[in-house]
Amino acid sequence: MKQTLLAITLALFSMTTQSQIFENTVYADLVYPGCIRAKNKARCMNNKLAQFYLQNLPKDYFEPMEQVDGKIYCYIGLNLLFDEDGNFVHTKGESASLDALDMANLTLPRMNMPKDVQNYGVSSSFRSVLRYELILDGDEVKNVFYRPLSSEEISDLMGGSELEITKVAVYPGCKGSDNSKLAQCLQQSIMDYIVENMDDRIANLPGVQESVLNIHIYLTVDPSGRPADVKVVNKHEKIREEVERVIKTLPEIEPAVGSDGSPVPLRLSFQLKYSIRYGGERH
Repeated sequence: MKQTLLAITLALFSMTTQSQIFENTVYADLVYPGCIRAKNKARCMNNKLAQFYLQNLPKDYFEPMEQVDGKIYCYIGLNLLFDEDGNFVHTKGESASLDALDMANLTLPRMNMPKDVQNYGVSSSFRSVLRYELILDGDEVKNVFYRPLSSEEISDLMGGSELEITKVAVYPGCKGSDNSKLAQCLQQSIMDYIVENMDDRIANLPGVQESVLNIHIYLTVDPSGRPADVKVVNKHEKIREEVERVIKTLPEIEPAVGSDGSPVPLRLSFQLKYSIRYGGERH
């Protein structure tokens, strides 16, 4: 039965920068309940969030992404937004539809917020990466264990040390000077380009039985405006190769600009979700 790629939804999009791309947002030291007295509050928050997702996400959400020394891992990239009172608002870059991660996030406990942030009445963002080790039974996830990442590993997965920038990378056709709107345009343009240029025959590849394909993508817009350090994670090799092929044909992007006025690399990460129709009907 013929399968066709129907749609694409952005579930996660994050950029390695501390600039205020989203207005009235700061990267604050949020504190998870129970971590107030912890020496390393960020590590404590990571651990608490990791356990929270273990309890609130279905096992089939944890899709195999990487195999190292015989162990299978998956990663969850976080870019969570909280209001001035510490209540979860949304995941930056989320789509209009809620997936399992977004639904779980809606039940997150209230975070303890720094008083200076509360006084300004602005929202706060928490960004990190969580790693889980998987035990498989055939193709199904039988069990999931949290395996903490070091700060260096988190930094590497998020694109290295964070860079101060004054202007985000600009995709051809995106106009204006507002960083928030430029970032949204960059995000949408890359998504549209991938959708328009991928060969939809990949939905008919042997072994592709999912109704939704989860594809995790990491790439850097280098100082020359070209994609670099591209990493695509999906269990189907042909799908990984096709996504990499399309990304490498992206048009030249105007690079991000640092505080000294020079071009700087900008690391992007996002999750693509393809919905597949079977014989004209949603599976």
